[in-house]
Amino acid sequence: MSVVVHGLCLSLMGVSFLAPAIAFTLRGKRVPEAFSVAVASLLAALYGSLLYEFSVHRVHEVRILSMSLPWFRGSFISFYCDVFSLVLLGVSILIGLVVLVFSTAYLSPSNREHPVHSGFTRYYGLMLLFIGSMVGVSLAGNLVTLLIFYELTGICSCFLIAFYGTPRSVRASLMAFILTHIGSVALFAATMIVYAYTHSVSFSAIPLLPKYMLLGCGVLILIAALAKSAQLPLHLWLPEAMVAPTTVSAYLHAASMVKVGVFTYLRFCQYAITSGFDETALAILTLVLALATMFYGAFNYFRQRDLKRVLAWSTIVQLSIMMLALGIALLQVKPIAIYAAAYHVWNHSFAKALLFLTVGALAYASGRRDVDAIKGLAKVRGLKALAYLWLCGALAISAIPPFGCFFSKIAILLAGLAGPGLAIASVMLMMFESYLLTLPALLRLGLLAFREAPEPQLLEVDASLPRRIVYSLLALAIASLLCGFLTPIRIPWP
Repeated sequence: MSVVVHGLCLSLMGVSFLAPAIAFTLRGKRVPEAFSVAVASLLAALYGSLLYEFSVHRVHEVRILSMSLPWFRGSFISFYCDVFSLVLLGVSILIGLVVLVFSTAYLSPSNREHPVHSGFTRYYGLMLLFIGSMVGVSLAGNLVTLLIFYELTGICSCFLIAFYGTPRSVRASLMAFILTHIGSVALFAATMIVYAYTHSVSFSAIPLLPKYMLLGCGVLILIAALAKSAQLPLHLWLPEAMVAPTTVSAYLHAASMVKVGVFTYLRFCQYAITSGFDETALAILTLVLALATMFYGAFNYFRQRDLKRVLAWSTIVQLSIMMLALGIALLQVKPIAIYAAAYHVWNHSFAKALLFLTVGALAYASGRRDVDAIKGLAKVRGLKALAYLWLCGALAISAIPPFGCFFSKIAILLAGLAGPGLAIASVMLMMFESYLLTLPALLRLGLLAFREAPEPQLLEVDASLPRRIVYSLLALAIASLLCGFLTPIRIPWP
């Protein structure tokens, strides 16, 4: 059994790291498309097999590979897989597959918003490299490995944000690279601290730090998480990155770039609390920043006219909820809230991908993605399905049962209610924001599609969406309903 799991992990890594190199050598449109979808399908099959082995044989953790250098004590590069790896692996690979299938129709001369006639090799090569980088982040077994792939995700996102090559997209990509690179520097500093005091860069060396250095390391890793996950005060790059192709935005928000920050801080919390780390100052700092980001992002919903920017602020809010759960874990010195945060990472991903790709389908057919474009969408021939899919995504992200986000937010609520007063107050504020700010804002946009009259330009749209777009959206809608039940996470309630 352990040999099978080990082999599956090695196969995942081998395919993920080799495929981008091949993709960059392919030319034309059809060949890169077919190759990227085939690779993503293979990765999904390997992931399904790995998930089966973990669940049936009750595997908790498997060491995959480690490499040393003569001048470096301990393992320099290391890979391993646990339940949190499975969560990030799942969303990275499964949503990556859906996004690539969607892209084969979206990136075409028929796209009314951005007709695409070239650059297919670059796009699919970078997308496969992005997926491979996320596999590396998911399976990273020490801080150096995590740092390498943390930086590689930033490079991929930078090039993909600038895909269209306009001055605005180039500026947005540079802003994203600079702000997220602040996180890279912070993570590098934290890695050096751990190595200087423990002569190891393993995650398990984190609890061995002196208490005051453990606090400093925690603050640095928090900065790395804030930069990558677009939390205050390093949030500016994410709304500006909406100039990227919508498929890139969907993958970046749902499965990759922004989830890396949460995952990085999750790894710190996972190992720090094993030492009984009870530094309340770091927990309070995490909670305050999470709550400030949550409410700041929610109020920004109402100022946006671009649907993608609405979703960008929604992502910032949902990531702050995950960070809040990790702050609660530090406050309680218990792992339950860490599992709840990972559960929300899983559930949020499918709902957010559905919303972004629905906007992408609307822009593909009509050339528009502003708020007015969604008015009366249910009355526009050929686009009726998008109205229902948008409403489905809005309900899912707003944590309405039976969608997955409802169960993960309830899990975070229950974890917080079992803690001290500060944890209780934090989760109550989270529920206030979810149902009195996020729900009305997104539900209002959802109802616009049914209650308002469409604009004359939309009535002139007489185009049926490609089947690959429709099937991709239906798959995500079903996943948004079932992800709360079909999940690698099992929260260890006492």
